[in-house]
Amino acid sequence: MGIINLRRQYNSQRPPNRLPPEVLGSIIESLRARRVPSTVDLTAPLYDYADFLAAMRVCHRWYSVAIARATIWTYIDITHESSPAERLLRSRAASLDVRFSLDMYYPYVLVDFLRSHGSRVRELHLWAQNPRAMHKLPRQMNVLAEHLERLIVACVERGSSVVMRSLLLGVTPRLKAIALQRAPWVPANNLPDLTHLYLSHLARFELGYLIRLLHNTPALQLLHIDECDIYASNFDGDITKAVPLPHLRNFSVGHIPVEAGWVLLHQVQLPTNTMLRLYALRLEEGDDARDAYDEFAFPNPFTSSNTFTRLEILVGENWRKVVAEGDDKDSGGIWIDFVHQAQGLAASEGSWLSWLLWMPNMVSLANIHTLHISLRRWDDFCALALSLPQVRALCVEGKIKRKPDGSSRSDMCDQIRMMLLSDTPVAFPHLQILRMDIAGRSIVPGFLRSGVRKRHLDGRRLRLLAFRIEPFYWYDREHFEREYADYRQYVDEVSWFEEDAFEWKVSEVWRTEHDYWQLRPSEDPMLFMDHWYQPRSHPNEPESLTPNPPQGEALRNGDNAESL
Repeated sequence: MGIINLRRQYNSQRPPNRLPPEVLGSIIESLRARRVPSTVDLTAPLYDYADFLAAMRVCHRWYSVAIARATIWTYIDITHESSPAERLLRSRAASLDVRFSLDMYYPYVLVDFLRSHGSRVRELHLWAQNPRAMHKLPRQMNVLAEHLERLIVACVERGSSVVMRSLLLGVTPRLKAIALQRAPWVPANNLPDLTHLYLSHLARFELGYLIRLLHNTPALQLLHIDECDIYASNFDGDITKAVPLPHLRNFSVGHIPVEAGWVLLHQVQLPTNTMLRLYALRLEEGDDARDAYDEFAFPNPFTSSNTFTRLEILVGENWRKVVAEGDDKDSGGIWIDFVHQAQGLAASEGSWLSWLLWMPNMVSLANIHTLHISLRRWDDFCALALSLPQVRALCVEGKIKRKPDGSSRSDMCDQIRMMLLSDTPVAFPHLQILRMDIAGRSIVPGFLRSGVRKRHLDGRRLRLLAFRIEPFYWYDREHFEREYADYRQYVDEVSWFEEDAFEWKVSEVWRTEHDYWQLRPSEDPMLFMDHWYQPRSHPNEPESLTPNPPQGEALRNGDNAESL
């Protein structure tokens, strides 16, 4: 003991041990890393104690300080330890985060725990391998946990259907966040303070249950629904009033059929500043693809918004995407992308163009000043242009079509020339910047001369006209500059760019930050395109089986029109 006391006396003089206990305790507690739950796997533990346990072994004082600090011991993981008495004793009266495995222990263990300590529980994390282990849990949890703020319910396997059940005697007035992944039920409680709701992989989820759930969440700010089997065949939308969600700021629905997304969208009333994201909506092949977009429409509230300033209309090998957004989150935004099965993309081309022409009746485009557009058929481009009177910067991407005689042409080039020559009414009357992403060798130098000349004579002179050059083509930049030298009579600047001119970058207005959960890449708008689409080295290369974005996707990087 003498040697031990000497060592403790020596250690007490070391700089870290001269810190006050509350300061040293705070440092040690910071080593207890809390993981933000990831929707990749919501069954994972919430805390990592590895570094903290190593710190406890440094010396007796560090151990004593850690034992005495109640907030360090507030995580109760009833997965491998059925009797967390030691942690409960050390945590004293501090609020608890509880994780419980229904595979390892019977529900009565959880019920007994909540009956004794339910008033201290702030976060409850329930998980199981199979949803069957959770079927009777709502009725068994007939105890109070009225201070509960966060609830996670997750299963590894997917069940057969979802029901609606009251939890914790229906008394959950302080719940702020709920995440359900492959759960066999959704709460029937009234949730007046709930602000964040995440629903994922719910099997045979009756739309009526979802509408009732939303009716019980008047303060909801974020709603994310991913890969749920929304069942709407027994739902009568004509006699059901749409749910008002006046505080909703982010609404995301993904990996579901188009029909389900369309029905759901018409059952909610959204504020005009909502960030609405419908991603990976599935369109099937066959005859239905020909009118795939005929009935898909946004709800009315967006028709009153004039704050969108940027618009993207893009097409890939098996997907289409439309994004309309403002300069900040208060302006709201719309992101919608469709994924086609097999040959559905080509079959639905006519329906897609008709839907684009109808889009201004659903979404106000009056203040769009930046447009990035890629189409397979350009027949109605000029008609669409008349709905965008404030566009100042235009980027277009097109494909080259080969004629039987071996020459090439582009429908896009023809439509751009018609747009520049339009008179009454004038398409894009305020246009200043025009960038064309198409192979330079397919562009005949004189094809736009008459159009830019007319704009110049009408007092609408372009500031910038830019074309992309194929970097491997034998003509260099100087050759094209000579060919287009006379354009400088009518345009302030003519320039050329290569394939990396447009770097995909999602606008920051789509970033959502909170500490309730972290979205997997296919759900996160900031990672979605990088996760699903790998850029081609050149837009005129043969298309592969992997979905790829058009070369140079996304003007929408938060820059102003001049940065184009």
